Formats: sequence, C-alpha cells, structure tokens
Amino acid sequence: MNYRSTDSIRALLKVLPLAITHAEIMARVQVLLAQGSGGYYIALNPEKIMHAIASQDVCQLLLQAHFVYADGIGVAIASKLLQQKNIERVTGADLLLDVAALCEKEKKTIALYGASKDNIAKALQALQVAYPKLNIAFAVDGYQNDSGYITQLMQSTPPDLVFVGLGSPKQEQWIIEQVNRFPQTLFTGVGGSFDVLSGAVTRAPQWIRRIGMEWLYRIVSQPLQRYKRIKPLMLYGVRVLKERWKR
Repeated sequence: MNYRSTDSIRALLKVLPLAITHAEIMARVQVLLAQGSGGYYIALNPEKIMHAIASQDVCQLLLQAHFVYADGIGVAIASKLLQQKNIERVTGADLLLDVAALCEKEKKTIALYGASKDNIAKALQALQVAYPKLNIAFAVDGYQNDSGYITQLMQSTPPDLVFVGLGSPKQEQWIIEQVNRFPQTLFTGVGGSFDVLSGAVTRAPQWIRRIGMEWLYRIVSQPLQRYKRIKPLMLYGVRVLKERWKR
C-alpha cells in the first residue's frame, strides 16, 4: 500500500494494520512462524506515530509490517477517542515472553540481538531458565557493529524469529536491512525489553501497569534517561485532543 504522510493521527490509525487484542497478536505470530514467510511486526507507541506523521519513510515502514500492536497506552486512548475502537495494550516485554513460550511449544528457533553484553547474557539466561526447551540460536549484544558477524550467525543457524533490542528507530532500520536477506525469518523490535528481562531495569508495580501508567513510572524513576520523551508525549496528547474536538 502506498500512503503519503499526514498530519492526522486519525487517518494514520485508520490505515495501519493494527492488531486489536493479545489473542489476535498471538494467533498472527503463530501463523507467520508456521508459514516461514519472514517479514516483521512492530510495537506501536506515540513516538512512532509522531514520527510516521512527520516522515513518509517511517509511515511506509509501519504500513509494510505484517501488523502493529499497541505497546503504548497512548495508542489505545487515541484509538478510543478518534475511532471508537477498543484495542488492548500489550507491552513489548510481556509479548516477548509470550512469543518465547509459543516458540518453545512450536519448536521454533529464536535469536536475541541488542542491549549491553552483560544484560543480553542475563536475558539469555532468564529465557533459558523460564523455557528450558526453547531453541536459541544466538544472543549478541547491541554494541556488536560487525554486520558480517551477525550475517554469519544468521546464515549458520537460521532462526525462525529474531528479537531486536536496539531502540527505535535503529532497530527498525536494522530489521528493514535484513528482511530481504533472510526472507524466511520473522523479525520484531523489543526496545529495552532485554534490560527488563535481565533485571537491570525494574518494571512498574502491577497495579501501575494495569492502569496504563508504566510510562510515567519510567519517567519518574529514570528522569535523566527519559526526559527527552516528555515533550513528544505532550505534543502527541495535545494533537489527539485537538483531533477529537474537531469532530
């Protein structure tokens, strides 16, 4: 689908291949893994929506995904206010574990790429403990910039799915470079999920996650790392409200 950038969040949400529920996400991933048709799926948050509005390249990236899902509560709120659609927010960290469990059950091979050397090693260990029968081809830290090394690993032990935790937009750019090289491998970006899985980053208490305020918890608990996200989130919120009032 060819789609030009727009300044309307409503128009963008209307054309994106947005998965509505956790069950739908899992069903789609299961089918994609069974088919071995490659490609990628993306976690959608307010920052990516704002980038897609500003950039046609980012917009096309989202449109060409097998599907996108609401990783940010702001996406779910915008869908409700602008489209009257109730979509389920599914965090990337939670989905990583659910998909890992699915891969263990379906005997699919995964790979991990991203985070620091220490954190990716701890994330690998956590997955091995939680899913002892899960096939993990390799786990490489995000500071490994030798593309030939990664390519060699991918070729020697082709994974069915690669979790990429390089942060946006770097992880999406890397995925786009790989999808044609490895047409039978499924890719997805997981942001900072390896840091969470390793225990280096503590998630918000369950009750805060339940009310959709984990983003605020992260900003308060990591102000130096997260302060740059405050302005884009505020601009996003204002834009959603403006579009709602224009109806």
